[in-house]
Amino acid sequence: MENTRSHGRPWQSRLIPYEEEILGLRRRRPPMPFDQITARLATKYGLKVHLDTVHNFVKVRLGLYRENSRKRSPGRTVGENPPAAIPQAKESEWDSLHNDARILIPNPTKGQA
Repeated sequence: MENTRSHGRPWQSRLIPYEEEILGLRRRRPPMPFDQITARLATKYGLKVHLDTVHNFVKVRLGLYRENSRKRSPGRTVGENPPAAIPQAKESEWDSLHNDARILIPNPTKGQA
């Protein structure tokens, strides 16, 4: 247990100083692709990060990883607004031919070897 190390400060992303620029590039229409953002950070600031790092950073900053990031509007629950009823299917002539009760007669020869 001597080799365990406690961290003195919480983890922080290297992308925090560039947050406004990254989010601005993603908010414009059409949004700049993540690979172009990583290339831009490398050429403009000399910051080399992986494409997935930028992707995860944007998702966290925009709240896409949070469970309750999108709040439901009041009165829009399933219990209050049930889905529309499914209409009954019309009975066809084919159904009327095959709806009669069937009588199963056991076969005494089946199952004997």
